Amino acid sequence: MSVLVIGGDKIDSIASVLQDFSFEKITHWDARNPSVVKKDIPQDVHLVIMLTNFLNHNAMNKFKSEAKRKGN
Repeated sequence: MSVLVIGGDKIDSIASVLQDFSFEKITHWDARNPSVVKKDIPQDVHLVIMLTNFLNHNAMNKFKSEAKRKGN
């Protein structure tokens, strides 16, 4: 299974927990660059985690809507 983590600078501690839950592919977008909003959630992602303290509102709303459409 794969997971997309959006926000935050370093996710080492989160990544180790996700690996314990059998997530094999962990993708991280730090969302510091506003162009991250132009990205689409990859098709193979089973779970999206948004670290909202480290994510601007436009990015959060865009990815939240996209995840709902895709059923993630």
